[in-house]
Amino acid sequence: MSHNQRRGAVGIGVEATPGTSVTPTDWLQLSTAPNLKDMVEYENIETARGRIEKSQGQKAMKKFGEGNLEVLLDAESAAIPLGLILGSTVSASAGASLYDHTSTIENTNTAKSATIVMDRVTDVRTFPYGVISELSIKVSDSFATLTMTFSSKKSATGTATDTYDEVVCMTFENLEAQFGTTVANAGSASATPLSGLDLTITRDVEKIFQSGDVEPTSLVYKTLSVAGNYSLLFDAVTNRDKYLNNTQNAGIFTFTDSSDKYIKITIPNLRIANWEASNDLDEIVTQTADFSGHYDYTQAEGIRAVVRNATASYTNL
Repeated sequence: MSHNQRRGAVGIGVEATPGTSVTPTDWLQLSTAPNLKDMVEYENIETARGRIEKSQGQKAMKKFGEGNLEVLLDAESAAIPLGLILGSTVSASAGASLYDHTSTIENTNTAKSATIVMDRVTDVRTFPYGVISELSIKVSDSFATLTMTFSSKKSATGTATDTYDEVVCMTFENLEAQFGTTVANAGSASATPLSGLDLTITRDVEKIFQSGDVEPTSLVYKTLSVAGNYSLLFDAVTNRDKYLNNTQNAGIFTFTDSSDKYIKITIPNLRIANWEASNDLDEIVTQTADFSGHYDYTQAEGIRAVVRNATASYTNL
């Protein structure tokens, strides 16, 4: 029977043991078409056997899964992808039936993994050992989005029983950006109004293939990097001078909803890598700052994320 993917579902659950499938604990409310699929790398069998045909068939050499999922940013679902890509999460009560989930960089090559269950209506596929290679948060003048790019082992047949909680989707109205010479100074600074923000955390993932299997035996992290850009009206030269003088700043980007739930991302050593003014003749002049995040010796980290919501804890996170 014909169908559209709105009838489908995508669930995620953090694995206790990488590669050992678990039942999803959260079902994602997707904002665009899910792009998670099996990949098979074939090689042709090319031998001479008295014929002019170049190949006599093909053989599967490598099998794995990859793709991306996009959701509208909210304080309930953001904790899992941020915890997965950064690697270490501690949960604690924040009072008033709210909880803080603080995710910091786990300084190891071992990747935290998840099982992703994709209900495509016609079939249900389970992708184990799902590792996030890139997490991107974007907002301009509409809803904020969170996009996760995954690598995984090949999928297997699964089952899906999806359930959903009511969430508050963040918009540009919910964003507050603060900058200062230190994290403490940024935290007490007045908000800088932005026209847009694009923040990306990247973990370089390598699939390890070894003899005896066409699937990767493991997926490991190599390096972590933070980059992005923000735009705002060109009504001051502050960002221009930061770019010209290689000024270190701390940046704090917080999305807060009406229930005091929030997603707060702190970059203690933020440097502007490129700066440009629009110089439009007939439009309001704007400025764009491309930035990168670096390790900070005082804070002993390059980035951290705190998600405050009504969930007490996340299994295996």
